[in-house]
This record gives sequence, structure tokens and C-alpha cells, in this order.
Amino acid sequence: MSDMIRLSYAELAVKLSVSKEAAKSRARRAGWPRVVDNTGVARFNVPKDIFDTAADDMPDTQITPPIDTASTLAAMGVLRDALKRSDVARSEAEQRCLDLSEQVGRLKAERDAARADAEELHRVLEPETPSTQEVTLPHKIWWRRLIRLRTY
Repeated sequence: MSDMIRLSYAELAVKLSVSKEAAKSRARRAGWPRVVDNTGVARFNVPKDIFDTAADDMPDTQITPPIDTASTLAAMGVLRDALKRSDVARSEAEQRCLDLSEQVGRLKAERDAARADAEELHRVLEPETPSTQEVTLPHKIWWRRLIRLRTY
């Protein structure tokens, strides 16, 4: 069995560079026996090799990838060109939208004028409608004739 160290949760948290709750979870998962001393502090036996592997997992210095300035500047140039093209396309689209709205306005005016001309022509060319008495009188006469034919 490896060498053991008696630690509290707070001490383990400091040694592992984690929170106190994470240290409690780690001790519970590992199944290390817990003993509460006379002062009420819970301590448990932790194997020393735990700290060796924890030190191996986390490097002392952070490794940063080298920065390629030339490719970064090239990518920025490509993005700048794409932005200029999109601005030109947007302004062309806005101009086309304005042209189309003017065309719609002209077409609506032409439509309204054509409707007015059609109504005027319809009014001028439409014959006078006969009154209801004139329309119903021939029908009554026709029905009278039909009745006469049936009685004979």
C-alpha cells in the first residue's frame, strides 16, 4: 500500500486546486475512510500518489500556440474585401428597391386612371335601364297568354 497523508476537506481542496465541494466528492468517490477528530473536523487518509498524478495532469505553464501574423493579416484582408462587396451589394439592392417602389407608384396611378376611364365609358355606353313596371308588364302579358292557351 502506498504512503498515506491525513487531510481535511479544506486541505485536500488546496492541494488539488479545486473547491471544497469537489474535494468532498473526490473523497467520497475514491472511498477513503473518513474520521472525525475531537474538534469536529473530518479527516481522511489520502494516498500520496494522488498528488503526483494531479501535478502531471496540469502543466505548470500554459502552452499557447504560436501566432501566425501573416495568415491573420491575410484573413483580415479577405474579410475586409467581403465586407466591401456586401456593402456594394446592399446599396445596389436599396437603389433597386427605390426604383421598384417608384414603378409601383406609377403603375397604381395608371391603374386608377384606367379604372376611371372604364367607369366613364361604361356610364356613357350603357343604355338606360327600364323601370321595374316596364320590365314586369310584358311578363304578365305573356303569362296571361299561357293561361288562355291552357283553358281552351
